[in-house]
Amino acid sequence: MSNSTSTSHSVLSLGDVLSNIFSYSTQADNTSNARVCKVWCGHALNEIWHSVTIFGLIALLSPVVKRRDATIMKYSRAIHADDWKRFDEYAWRVHCLCFTPTIYKYSDSMFSQIAHTRPRLELLPNLTEMKLCGAHPPLVATLFGHASVRTLVMTSLALGTCVESSDSASAMFSYIPSQMMNLLEVRIEATIDQSLHLLHYPLCRALRGLPFLQVLHLPTALMTNDMVISVSSLPNLRSLKMLPSTDPATFSSLPSNGFPSLSLFWMTASISQTTSWFLKPGFPKGLTDLSFTSHSSADSPTAEVHRDFIWMIVSNLKSLVHLSLSPPGDESVSLPFNILEPILSLVGLQTLKLVDHHITEIGKDDLVKIFESLPNLSLLHFRHRQNESKLPLTALAAISPISPKLTDLSLDFAATLDLDLPDIVTPFLHLRRLGVGMSPVAAPIKAALFLSRVLPDGCTLHFASKGDLDWEKVQELLPAFTQVRQEERRFSLSLTHT
Repeated sequence: MSNSTSTSHSVLSLGDVLSNIFSYSTQADNTSNARVCKVWCGHALNEIWHSVTIFGLIALLSPVVKRRDATIMKYSRAIHADDWKRFDEYAWRVHCLCFTPTIYKYSDSMFSQIAHTRPRLELLPNLTEMKLCGAHPPLVATLFGHASVRTLVMTSLALGTCVESSDSASAMFSYIPSQMMNLLEVRIEATIDQSLHLLHYPLCRALRGLPFLQVLHLPTALMTNDMVISVSSLPNLRSLKMLPSTDPATFSSLPSNGFPSLSLFWMTASISQTTSWFLKPGFPKGLTDLSFTSHSSADSPTAEVHRDFIWMIVSNLKSLVHLSLSPPGDESVSLPFNILEPILSLVGLQTLKLVDHHITEIGKDDLVKIFESLPNLSLLHFRHRQNESKLPLTALAAISPISPKLTDLSLDFAATLDLDLPDIVTPFLHLRRLGVGMSPVAAPIKAALFLSRVLPDGCTLHFASKGDLDWEKVQELLPAFTQVRQEERRFSLSLTHT
């Protein structure tokens, strides 16, 4: 009995096993897990304190109270040496620190006390991620912006504390290259363009001082010539995403030796601006991931402009593995499918997203051509003009045998259900998600019967509206019909063996 108990305890004490189990547990569950035994306690506390808010962290040092005006928080007493001992029991477990939005303000005296009494410069030795999601004094960032931090996220609320003047913005960003010089990822997730211009030059200077930076997300409004020059010189930058903003990007120049390591580029700009940039000698031709979204206020291209733009992409970026195109949604421009056919020459393509294209002529044969030309395709999202699709749902039977790697498919279908099907329908091999958007469906029962034949086990059905009763009916019937199909296959298999 003792040997069995010892073996069981040994297995349960494996750190990797416990950490993996606790990572799927809730905070409440891990609080209970921490009380089981000393071995469990350590691993449970690691999960509880892995990601914390600034309030939960500073409250370890001294009780936090509200001042009489009930809007500002402060410490009820001074911080002592014993408080730091308690803090250190948890500090080394913290990997992510988040400054969450709050209706209260922190008193400057709180962080001044922390700065003057701290036992060492780096309070959180294992901190790797800092999320500035709410308003905070600049001193907070200097206290916790350690050299160990690899990811920095700043939102509009956080930036609001440093855009009152260019001096305050400079003070805010000056600590980044001096204290967090090892950053690998910076995400500026501001959605409001107002006052972003005050961030421009301080941010340019800060980014130039981050030689190890690999991932950068910026609002489109900040993508100026100066910003391009600053970030294009970063030797390890491999991913650059331009996030949507009200004001368009204003860049036009590109250094001839810029972006030596860039492989992923998500951009929001006009077609003419993008074309001009792509054709410059310094544009990275080795991109493997390109996402283009047109800034609608700047574009009104014709079908010919679309054709030239796609040819330009295919001619210059032959190594693409992932491609997403979302041109301006001009209802007056209808595009024949052959405008997109040059994309089919990118034989290494694995994911293809074509969003908001006003293409009214795609049919079953076009769909077959896509998968015959792109054998490695694992994801296809194709959205075209609403309610004008001529593609029958049963076209899925034509592509299921020739798409062995497809796992995610989104298409718009016509309301009619073509019943001219082969006797044997080959189900998709690995499809896990089928999206039908806002496609109409005239015969829910027949649609469910067909999908039970062509979709593999475990494939989920997604449609745009929860109030779509017809597709909800299909979703309700599909599991039962699928089970019948499975029993039919098992019965046919048993007959074959007999």
